[in-house]
Amino acid sequence: MSAISFFGLLGGASFARKRAAAAGFYRLGRALPAFYSTRPTLQEAKEEIRRAVERRGETFLAVALERIYGDPTSPYLRLLRLAGCEFADLAHSVREAGLEPTLERLAAEGVYLTIAEYRGNADVVRGGISFRVTPESFQRRDGAPGILIQTSGSTGQPIGATASLARLDFSVRALIVFFATQGLFDASHALVDAVLPGSGGTCCMFIYTKIGVVPKRWFARTVPNKSGAGALYHRLTTELIVRLARRYGPGFPAPEFVGSTVILDWISQERAAGRRCCITASSSNAVRIASQAGRAGVRLDAVTFVATGEPLTEAKREIIEAAGATVTCRYAFAELGMAGYGCGHRRFTDEVHVLQNFATVVPRSTAPYSPLLFTTIDPCADRLLLNVANGDCGIIDRSPCGCALEACGLGLHLHEIRSREKFTAEGMNYFWADVAEFVEKILPEEFGGASSDYQLAEEEDAAAETRLVLRIHPRLGAVDEGAALARVRSELGRGSWGNEFQARIWDSAGTLRVRREAPAASALGKILPIEVRKKGSA
Repeated sequence: MSAISFFGLLGGASFARKRAAAAGFYRLGRALPAFYSTRPTLQEAKEEIRRAVERRGETFLAVALERIYGDPTSPYLRLLRLAGCEFADLAHSVREAGLEPTLERLAAEGVYLTIAEYRGNADVVRGGISFRVTPESFQRRDGAPGILIQTSGSTGQPIGATASLARLDFSVRALIVFFATQGLFDASHALVDAVLPGSGGTCCMFIYTKIGVVPKRWFARTVPNKSGAGALYHRLTTELIVRLARRYGPGFPAPEFVGSTVILDWISQERAAGRRCCITASSSNAVRIASQAGRAGVRLDAVTFVATGEPLTEAKREIIEAAGATVTCRYAFAELGMAGYGCGHRRFTDEVHVLQNFATVVPRSTAPYSPLLFTTIDPCADRLLLNVANGDCGIIDRSPCGCALEACGLGLHLHEIRSREKFTAEGMNYFWADVAEFVEKILPEEFGGASSDYQLAEEEDAAAETRLVLRIHPRLGAVDEGAALARVRSELGRGSWGNEFQARIWDSAGTLRVRREAPAASALGKILPIEVRKKGSA
């Protein structure tokens, strides 16, 4: 399909949007031959990662000099100067103390952004000075070719963004080592992920095929769209990307909108042919496939899941392994992209190696289980991060494991990655600060009772499915539970299409529930409007 014919498919979109979309796909097509022209060997990938880790302090300083100190409008520059840190000071500290110790010290001096500050939902207040930023401030502005995506902006309006081929190309080195460590190169691969506007599935297809792993099937999830025109636009956009990949590279399969039964049939066919299977899917989808296999009496002994999206908990791992499969994980989030791959000799279910050739992480506090702050290192990053929180907490350690990722210099581990600031279900995040006041004030006003009679909680049920449960105290007597749950769903979807998108996904997955029970109290005896548990519970 030509850029001109695609231009016409955008229908009622503005001329500027049509022009930007057509230009973006033209740049993508022009760049794909170069993207696919090289494929690092395993040894080359290891050596490139090792060299990048060794020089990452200088790489970080070069990025900081150009994109922070060289940009008078940079929000990070304001924070650094409030802390009295000029470039010479930064360079001296990185070279003498090291990158992570420097970042920790800067965080203690106020050089960081909370997720609410980064998203433009709260003012940045330091030392009596207040200002506000927007996510657009941190994006690359060089028009790098890549996959056009949209994210929800601070105002609720969509933000045009690009998952650049440069960043995807950079990430394949660690993927090669990860696949080799997990023994996944000789497996038959499949992907369970959404089509656009979700970018995860498309990005995954590009990096897998870049290293010579061509998935045999793309089992796609149906995702909501604003309108029939929007659904058509995203279907055609995905089709065009599939065509470009087939024309300029090894290609990958078109998405199929099917259920778990078809996935199990494919697994059975591959196993009958003597082939192992590797399925990349969100943790919740992996659990659903394993549970369906158990009900159907199908064993998954030759299947490995690469779990993505939400935390891989003990309960989820147990259900997957009970079906005979094995599971590893990877860790990514929208602001950064890929942050870590599963350890080959893991001690913890969700243990990953941080991709220190690309980014690094430090704790926000000295607590063992601390909020995490991320910093990008390589200039190929689609967004520039300097001690930016993503709403997750976790445990950082450098205990030796002896796996191939550590041998490349990736010695920083993360585990027990959970959130105390957002709900995470079906690979979707919702920051609970946006709904806390609703639970505490609006629900009592509309349905009776007091603020202590309601609580919204993230839980895992007995099937290890992540649920968002509205707890309503039994002492309230008769309450229209359906209406209360519908009101929560309406609130979760309010404010932007991104929120509505997530609410619809959770609706279709049965994520939202109501239960008549007393809200849980904190360790100090306080009943909070929101409870996000660090670990799963039945």
